[in-house]
Amino acid sequence: MREDWDESVLTAMHHEAKHMKHLIQQFNQELQEIIYQTTPMGKPYELGEVMCSSNSPLTHQMLQLGKSAFRFGYMQGDLAQASGRKELFRLMARHRPTHVWYSPTCGPWSAWSQLNASRSMQHHDEYEKKRHDLLYQLALGIVLYRHQVSLSKHFHWEQPKRSLMFQTPLLAEVHEHTQACQFDMCRVGHLKDPENGMFMQKGMTLLTTFAPLFQQLHGMCCDHRHDHQAIEGSCRVKNGQSMLRTQYTEIYPRRFARTVAQVLGKGNQCWPYNWQPGMLCFATANVGVPTDEPSLAVTKVRKPPSFPKSEVLSPLARSKEGAKRSKTDPNQTLLPTLEMCQEAIQAVGNHLPRVGKTEITDQAVLNMLKNVFPDKRIHRVMACRGTDRTMAPPPGMHPQEAPFRKMLMLSRTGEVRFEAHWERWIELSKRQLIRPSHSCRINITVFAVDPKSTEIPKPQSKLDQGCQEEATPDPAKAEMHPAPNIDQFESHLHEPPACSEKPGSEEGLSPSNVIPVQVTKPPNMEPVENVPKMHAKSMPSSYPEARAEEGSNTHSSAASRPLPECESTQHGPRFLGLPKWEQQAIIRMHKNLGHPSNDRLSRALQVSGARPEMVQAALEIRCATCAATAPQTCQTSIPENHDGFQPQNIP
Repeated sequence: MREDWDESVLTAMHHEAKHMKHLIQQFNQELQEIIYQTTPMGKPYELGEVMCSSNSPLTHQMLQLGKSAFRFGYMQGDLAQASGRKELFRLMARHRPTHVWYSPTCGPWSAWSQLNASRSMQHHDEYEKKRHDLLYQLALGIVLYRHQVSLSKHFHWEQPKRSLMFQTPLLAEVHEHTQACQFDMCRVGHLKDPENGMFMQKGMTLLTTFAPLFQQLHGMCCDHRHDHQAIEGSCRVKNGQSMLRTQYTEIYPRRFARTVAQVLGKGNQCWPYNWQPGMLCFATANVGVPTDEPSLAVTKVRKPPSFPKSEVLSPLARSKEGAKRSKTDPNQTLLPTLEMCQEAIQAVGNHLPRVGKTEITDQAVLNMLKNVFPDKRIHRVMACRGTDRTMAPPPGMHPQEAPFRKMLMLSRTGEVRFEAHWERWIELSKRQLIRPSHSCRINITVFAVDPKSTEIPKPQSKLDQGCQEEATPDPAKAEMHPAPNIDQFESHLHEPPACSEKPGSEEGLSPSNVIPVQVTKPPNMEPVENVPKMHAKSMPSSYPEARAEEGSNTHSSAASRPLPECESTQHGPRFLGLPKWEQQAIIRMHKNLGHPSNDRLSRALQVSGARPEMVQAALEIRCATCAATAPQTCQTSIPENHDGFQPQNIP
């Protein structure tokens, strides 16, 4: 069976699709960098029209209705160049439009191009080259579509009805969350020939995520109650100049632009088509499902900032000795046990006052907390009773001394919990540093540093130096119990007792009382230093309005970032080319199904109705947990023959 093989997936990708994915990654990186560097201004705009004329009627009608809108056409910049795209991305990051109207060039994909390409192989190759040169427009449309949908905003892609652009498999993901509405301009916009006044039937197809616009335009085709002028040849416009009818029909009629502007300007709260809450990759707040009833609020009230609560885990009780564990058992990792957490909370509770917070300096308590969180080097510990907010570091501590924090808590219901991920508190703003969190009876916040990070040297007193000399372990004991040689952890997990307790005394901790901790780095844990700096700088917040209120470009919190497995570059190109929400869906499905093989995961996605791109991408994921828990294959060797007999091939 192929699912039992341990080898790479040998699937070939078309050179056009490979070039398309490369353009998407390049444009997306440019967009994220501009969003990080640009500060939002004012209220979000209602419309942003891309690839339009210098006096486009749609933007004009939106401004006439008193709404805010901007246009970006050939006069504003060339989107084939990086400088032009940066100008567009800067407008997107500054004005955050609710609707983006995208109308790329339809020439190489039009119905006339199909007829001309079928004349000869030379014409076919010529049009194929033109389509390849305009692939950047498709890649730019996908990047803008992903950006709008990830923020629960709307995107509209317009093309003629018989255009081949929407039939290319490169735009398959756009059809997942859009609806294709078809209509004729002779009925919707009363498009007429400027010379003879006859109606011109121009069929249009609009991929939109906005349901009210789909309901307004879809199905409004010609009822054949009038004659039509063929869209061919040339005509004379009002100023007497001659113009091709194909160029004349590229400009939207006033009636059509007015209708679209009125629908978009109503401000109906509507999610994109087939939208799911998990698609908000960079969301910093919980978003509920909108209701069909209009809001009764007349005045806008500024709501207080809301921050998501961190993910917490419950420690598991220590299993029986000798019990066989499965590969997916969480006890295989460095998760602390319930007994370790209860012992640490009880020891900290003895040092806490009834009111107020305090810093824990008892070395025995610190050793217990180091056993609970062995993946970091703990420096300072703060604790408090009866709180529902996060705690700031102790005063006088340098930020680089312990840039990470994690919370161990005893909830109001008596349950012991701890945070699942370390939070880099030095990247938070002041109001994010102390924010609402889980309600608990006892809150223990530890501040730690990565073992491999460079620390600021602290001056040591003579008493501390004497303690270190006195607490040096015996060489004979060190030979019997050598320290584990692990690259991820430079320091021992069990440090020697304090100076007041001599080694081996009855009051100190005996080796039998030390809680065993498995010194194995969890596969899904990645040091912060190994994460590329590009992700930390290019990760924007999903709600730029909140960034505008803060007035500074702050990094998003760790809880708002996508799954770390999606950021790994070890996955195949098909997986990395998917949108962020589809990558998270595949990783989440892989975990929920118990880490199956790539073949079984791909088969499950196919049965569930996923699109073919997701089914193929599931064959190229590289799970760190599966790689670490996979059985090691031993190489078989042929024993040496001491009798002098040489085996021969028998025909």
